Amino acid sequence: MELQKKTLVMLGAVIAVQAVDAGLHIAINEVEMLRIMSNAVLVIGVCLGVFLGQTWRMALWAGAVGYIVLNLVFVAVFGLENPVTGVNRAPLFAFMALSLWLTYRVGRLRAQSPLSPSLT
Repeated sequence: MELQKKTLVMLGAVIAVQAVDAGLHIAINEVEMLRIMSNAVLVIGVCLGVFLGQTWRMALWAGAVGYIVLNLVFVAVFGLENPVTGVNRAPLFAFMALSLWLTYRVGRLRAQSPLSPSLT
C-alpha cells in the first residue's frame, strides 16, 4: 500500500476509535462532555496534521496534547471510578493508549511522505 493510502487509513482508524468511544457514551446515556470534547480535539488535530502544509506537526501535537489534557482533567474531576456504576475507568485508558498510538503512527507516516507540504 502506498504511503498516502496508509496515512489515510490510519486517519480513518483514529476517527473510528474516537467515534466508537463517543458513541458508546451516548448509547449508554453517560454523556461526559470532557471526554467527547477530547475526542473531537484529537480528530481535528489529526485531520489537520494530515492535510495541513508546513504546520502539520504542530497540529498533530496540539491535538494529542489537548486530548491528553482533557482526559486528565476529566479523571481529576470525576475520579478513577465511575460513581454511577462503581466500575473503574480502565476503558478510558485503553481508548487513550490506542488513540495515541494511532496518532503516533499517523505522524510517522506523515513524516515519511515524500510529497510537498500536504497529502492533498
